[in-house]
Amino acid sequence: MGFLRVLPPLFLVFLFYTNFATSQKNCPVRCGGDEREPKIHFPFGVNGDERQSCGYPGFNLSCNNNGTVLDLGSSGKFMVRGIDYVTRAVAIYDQENCLPKRLMNLNLSNSPFKSAYSWYVGFYNCSSPPDPSYRIKPIPCLSMSNYSIYATTSPNPTIIPSCEFINSVAVPAWPVYPFGYPAVDIYKHLFLMWDTPDCTECVVRGGQCGFKNSKSSEVECFNLRKRGSGDGERLRGIGDGVSVGGGCKGTGMEKGVRLPWAVKYVISIGIGIPTFVCIILIACYICGRFKQSYGHGNSHRNRHSHFDTSSVLPQPAIFVVGLDEAIIKSYPKTVLGESRRLDKPEDSICTICLSEYRAKETLKTIPDCKHFFHSACIDEWLRRNVTCPLCRSPPKPLMPPPPA
Repeated sequence: MGFLRVLPPLFLVFLFYTNFATSQKNCPVRCGGDEREPKIHFPFGVNGDERQSCGYPGFNLSCNNNGTVLDLGSSGKFMVRGIDYVTRAVAIYDQENCLPKRLMNLNLSNSPFKSAYSWYVGFYNCSSPPDPSYRIKPIPCLSMSNYSIYATTSPNPTIIPSCEFINSVAVPAWPVYPFGYPAVDIYKHLFLMWDTPDCTECVVRGGQCGFKNSKSSEVECFNLRKRGSGDGERLRGIGDGVSVGGGCKGTGMEKGVRLPWAVKYVISIGIGIPTFVCIILIACYICGRFKQSYGHGNSHRNRHSHFDTSSVLPQPAIFVVGLDEAIIKSYPKTVLGESRRLDKPEDSICTICLSEYRAKETLKTIPDCKHFFHSACIDEWLRRNVTCPLCRSPPKPLMPPPPA
């Protein structure tokens, strides 16, 4: 009799998981099924779809003949070039190919998206072409026969004295770029990020993010790949960015607010470099005191003290902390075929440049973590960094084959 009383609750649990998995499986994956369009996963959903569990509020996409569309309310509709579910970033562009015009009225206050990094751009109205030394070109879609509109990366109103300053605009850009400066192109696309819901851990571990049930706004992670005891259980609290419960002990997801990896990277650099400089200065001071204790003459001490200080103070050009070129070249390359199939279905976009992989492109794999990137992107990254840009694990060189 006790067993019979347990059956109804077990049946309800089984029915819940079956319904959730089915509804998530039936959610639209791409607009029109076009392989060139970005994949649509939670938190994004498609307008008009009757299944409310497919998308998080504010992440509604639509489809037209040109592709995938994101509605930013008062700022209008933008086409979607790519979505990165790990770094929680989306690249958008203007269908009319006049992105600078859209920037002047861009307002993200009523949307779940934000600028990862703001790069200020100044717009100028010039009745005659400015001096060629400025090396700037007019914006065709904003210019007329009697005047031209120019844009520079300096919002200084007096940077072009012969032109009238219109306005300075904060352009959303990508904060961590392999070449050391923000990725911004006002003619091609913009980068936006979101904080909530945070499904990064779920996506990295191969899970499926979604609502806990049809009547709840709480987000959980389902269908995790089992890599050890407890890894297959659901992750709780993903939506609010706090720790998980259940079987997540020891997975690295500790209780507290989780910062995006880009912010952690910037913080670590900001703390690490000053600490390194302080250690060098302390070492120089100890070395000088040591020489004094052994009775060096004043002139001798001063001469060597000047030499030590000038030789150990860090210079900007010395901070090259990337991998050796031989190690970078040892990583395997892959040329994508027409099907563009990879081992991991979620590896459809390069997380460095946020561009989807295309047929006949050359990719490179980091052997330890098996993550794919454009060969050119990861080469440039590893020349300046020693960790994988996605999982932050330190790459290792491939071992040479044993001698015959």
